[in-house]
Amino acid sequence: MNEHLPGDVDTIPAAFVYRWMAGLYLAPPDAAALAIYRAPEGRDLMERLAPAPAIAPLVSELAALTGPDSDLDAAAGRLAAAHAAAFLVGGRRGAPPYASVWLSERGLMYQEPARAMTRLLAAAGLALPENVPEPPDHIGFQLNLLAELDERHRAG
Repeated sequence: MNEHLPGDVDTIPAAFVYRWMAGLYLAPPDAAALAIYRAPEGRDLMERLAPAPAIAPLVSELAALTGPDSDLDAAAGRLAAAHAAAFLVGGRRGAPPYASVWLSERGLMYQEPARAMTRLLAAAGLALPENVPEPPDHIGFQLNLLAELDERHRAG
């Protein structure tokens, strides 16, 4: 998981954190993914990410959900329910992960922010696969693009 990461949170590449967060926004981790956090490598990663204020609560929750005595299937179920409640439920209680919903005048999906993201992807020589059911302005795709651009910038 993190064999190429330096020793502390300040030296973990931003692109790694962007991709990690993108994955969590796109889909909740299942029991197998949670088991990785329980392994020594996953625990090490969480210890190194914990000091970052912006993600400390997330890291703390993942550590609690994947502790040695935790039921990973139950934890995965709780995360799936929370993910659905946050991102798949409409109305005032939901937090749709699409820029169009937040930035368009009527709060609709597939508006100008989605088209702008498609243009940004194309400018970077990227595109979403045709079978992807999510709009291109999903925060997970935006974070993945940010990671890609950060990696390219660092590579020179």
